[in-house]
Amino acid sequence: MAGKAHRGDYFFVMPSYGYGELSNPKTSQLLRAARRRYGMMVGMDTGAWLLAKAGLLDGCRATIHWDEFTSFMEAFPDVRAVEDRFVIEDGFATCGGASTTFELTLELIRREHSPMFALEIAALFMHGDKLDMQDPLQRWSSDALVRSATALMRRNLEQPLTIPELARQLRSDQRSLEKRFQQEMQSTPLSVYRGIRLREARRQVELTRLSIAEISERCGYRNTSAMIRAFRQEFGHPPGHYRRIS
Repeated sequence: MAGKAHRGDYFFVMPSYGYGELSNPKTSQLLRAARRRYGMMVGMDTGAWLLAKAGLLDGCRATIHWDEFTSFMEAFPDVRAVEDRFVIEDGFATCGGASTTFELTLELIRREHSPMFALEIAALFMHGDKLDMQDPLQRWSSDALVRSATALMRRNLEQPLTIPELARQLRSDQRSLEKRFQQEMQSTPLSVYRGIRLREARRQVELTRLSIAEISERCGYRNTSAMIRAFRQEFGHPPGHYRRIS
């Protein structure tokens, strides 16, 4: 409404190369006022510099584009600067640049909605879809192993792999794989695999004229009735509910 300050869940600050000119008392005043109206302040790239200049990051962990990291530490000794790709802490989020902004966004989606929804968004942008089967398992973090596992799942929809076979191809063992999925997705590999297949089924229902029986086959269901039951359980409606009429 006119005359009332905007409020919201997130306030994003992204000055990039112009942060020097914006690092002034007026900007700091505006950011401090915004802090009272928004649930989380997000400093993307050198946005962290402006948040720190406003005194909002004092005592907090934060990061910034690594080209500016040393200067950031020297300019704001009260900020606990860390060399992470992104940091979320105490109502503030900071990240280093373009690719890390996407990673941060996915993490915010994961926290606000669900790991499965974040995975679905990542798939739309082909993020985490690269498989590096040469990378030794001991070098993989939990999220990297899960990303590789879900990428392998997406490559094997029509003929789904068993979870033991999935683990074998990733040079892991089933127990370790399941533990990593619980840590990152709060779910089992089998449930995530099922969710990926059903979301692909929903996409094909919405965007193609393929029959439900053919979509079932393409998504690894040999029995159409079984796919419809699983679809309804996952989304609350049968496939026909999502079929667009042109």
